[in-house]
Amino acid sequence: MLKYKSVHELEQHSGLPEALQRKMLNDRMTLEETLKKVDTLKKAAKKERMHGNVENEYSYLFRICEICILVTQRHPILKRTVTNASPDSRRLRDVWKSTLKDLDEVSIRLNKLYSERTPMNAVQVPQNEVQPQVPTTPEKPPLPSCLIMPMDLVKFVEDKQEPKTALIVDFREQKTLIVKFKKETQITVLDVPRDCIKRPLIFETLIQSVAVGERAPLTKLSSFNKIVLLDSGDEADPVDENGEIRGDSIARLLYAALYEYNMRSLPKSAPVYMKGGFKNWRTTYPMYTASADGSAKMSWGSDEGNISKAIAALRKSRPAAFEMEYPDLMAKPKPTPLPRQPSPVQQVEPKSPAQPIAPTSSSEDLHAPLAKIQVTQPSVYLPSRPASPSVAPSVPTPAAVVPKPEPPRGPPVFDRSAKPKETTFDARVPGEALQANVQVVSSREVPQVPSLPVAPARPSVDRSTKEAVARKEADFQRDLLAVYEVCTQDLRNMSRYARVQPGYTGLVNITNTCFMNSTLQALANTPPLRELFTVRNFARHVNRYSKRGTQGEISAAFTALLDTLWCGEFTALNPQVFRSIFAHSVNRFLANGQQHDAAEFENVLIDALHEDTNSVSCPKQIIYPDFTGENIHADSMKYESISKQFSDSPINSIFNLHTVAPKRCTSCGRQTVNFSAQLCITMDIPLDGETTMEDCLTRSFSAESIEVQCVFCKKTQRMSRHTKLWKLPKVLVIQLKRFGEYGNALRKNEINVRFGNHLSLKPFMHDQADVSKSVYSLYSVTNHVGNLNSGHYYAYVKNPVTKQWLEFNDEAVKPMSEDSLQSRAAFVLYYTNT
Repeated sequence: MLKYKSVHELEQHSGLPEALQRKMLNDRMTLEETLKKVDTLKKAAKKERMHGNVENEYSYLFRICEICILVTQRHPILKRTVTNASPDSRRLRDVWKSTLKDLDEVSIRLNKLYSERTPMNAVQVPQNEVQPQVPTTPEKPPLPSCLIMPMDLVKFVEDKQEPKTALIVDFREQKTLIVKFKKETQITVLDVPRDCIKRPLIFETLIQSVAVGERAPLTKLSSFNKIVLLDSGDEADPVDENGEIRGDSIARLLYAALYEYNMRSLPKSAPVYMKGGFKNWRTTYPMYTASADGSAKMSWGSDEGNISKAIAALRKSRPAAFEMEYPDLMAKPKPTPLPRQPSPVQQVEPKSPAQPIAPTSSSEDLHAPLAKIQVTQPSVYLPSRPASPSVAPSVPTPAAVVPKPEPPRGPPVFDRSAKPKETTFDARVPGEALQANVQVVSSREVPQVPSLPVAPARPSVDRSTKEAVARKEADFQRDLLAVYEVCTQDLRNMSRYARVQPGYTGLVNITNTCFMNSTLQALANTPPLRELFTVRNFARHVNRYSKRGTQGEISAAFTALLDTLWCGEFTALNPQVFRSIFAHSVNRFLANGQQHDAAEFENVLIDALHEDTNSVSCPKQIIYPDFTGENIHADSMKYESISKQFSDSPINSIFNLHTVAPKRCTSCGRQTVNFSAQLCITMDIPLDGETTMEDCLTRSFSAESIEVQCVFCKKTQRMSRHTKLWKLPKVLVIQLKRFGEYGNALRKNEINVRFGNHLSLKPFMHDQADVSKSVYSLYSVTNHVGNLNSGHYYAYVKNPVTKQWLEFNDEAVKPMSEDSLQSRAAFVLYYTNT
């Protein structure tokens, strides 16, 4: 028989007694004793379940969760040790996790029983007796649609019938603890620095502001079923009275960048905000919370000592964050100290009160600031007037003896000999103008000449700091080359020596690294990239002031790998040192020994190389105007000019392509155009049948109807948008979306996409774009065989020197026929127009 009317009322009577709470919070309480208490309650809950007492079972389970919360969050000692990897700590977290799951199941059964309860189950009250008024517990209002609870998110992704994926966008300021779900493929966490969320914020700015290793989830934002914004939870949830995220909040800026101002990878649904923030997540799922620096240590390679020393030296030589070292052009040089001798006392006769007292500074003091720079003061001549007979200077002004400077350049002197003779009062030679500041005249009718200010000394340029900057830059490049040398040596020590054709060297599969090997072989045979990353060139392109790259670490490792691949001395290389530096400096998740997406690895690696060579050290906030397309060439130039204030690198000149998307409002009829830059073309492919590369491009660059805010109507309107190619890159990368959600499951699409050795992009370009280099030639194909959970990557690559097609299957390399390129396994295709 049920005693309570709802689960909420049951929870109010199921809390731990105060005596037990004090006992659990005692300093002497150990983790072992806590587990004993939890086991006792677990057995009691199981016993009540066998007897059908659902409410008692729920009470015991509820108390177990309360004990876990007390120990992990309030106990003065155990809260600091319960997160370690000891057996007791792991067992407590496992018990808590299983208890939460049991609590959910019992809660569902109880809600069903409470809803099905009939009046016969209620206590019978005589008719003549007045039934007391029992206060009813108010039902909790439903959550606004923009909020989600941690428990609801976990249920969402763990749905057995329809498995889903979610992306948590963590924009907290302090991240000592992070969200770490049991399966990173189900809940992925994206770290967004809070200081990069500034108004105005668009998706293009956001994706360039986050760390290189964090950009991969943003590039495939449309593949996630739910986007969740996560703050600390220290303040109230930013939700207004209408149940929407407040417009003045940081969460709203992030929401708009991800959903409203995103023209590249639009999410499937609007982002939601996690109610209670990280505090609520940690309270609900402490077992899915980890330390931010708790990652396992990874080996650098075979020569770990020298590699770690070289990396440490390089990191030491780079400047501190936001430190820019430039010569101080306004710095004044320190004057040479004068000899300390007693100055002679100058005897000055008393002057009449009608005359101002001349300055008493000596000639040495006057010219001290002008020791290095000669400043010539112009002479001042006053016209003479007839003197008044009643006023005359009482004491003549003694002329100071000063070196006579070179006469100044002035206007031509006119012949005034024909004018009546004039009387000059206290006329001075040009040099005397530097000694005295006031011209004294003896007539009250003649105005006094204002004093001439002495020109300040021009600061001399101190170029000593320029030498220091050049020396530090040279030290940085030396340390960068030292990393290159130790990486090269490690590759040579761990590889199989044998003379082969340059570029015919394979890569050893370390542990599930076929996705990495196939991508590296394609990039190693990309001529513009190969020319950039050589030992002679790469160091001078690395910007040591860049705050978003690896300051050359991944560039040095990548260059060492490419140079060794092309030396022609090894049949296969072991890329352990490259993978280790990639994990330490770029992305640890893609180097964890599991299977990963080759396209994702290529995007992350190219992005890291771009940031290393990005010449913009202090990127500005991008604010694009509203382009109308009336003069689309001028709009394009303006777009590129603004973009280069944020991002400019040789990688962009190789891979970046520009698209233009004219949009026309169906309400006001006015047009706006949006430009976008991207490193590759990612194309959807049909589910069945057979298709061609041209058909896929036609679908990708076809007209579509969208709902966005019109910049002229200032309202959300339906618009027609037709994206076209505008500017083509030297190297074109096309990724086929073979992995995704089809129906209610995640699986691989194995449709055959037919492609040729040549591809013309002219039909997909804007009618005013430059189409002179729109024909591309295929030079590499990354293939994938197998399914979503278990598969293998290999590459077809055309050697740029011998022009022969090769199959790279990890360490195995063999020639192949050009006719064998076409297959259902094609996944990433590389083209060039050079």
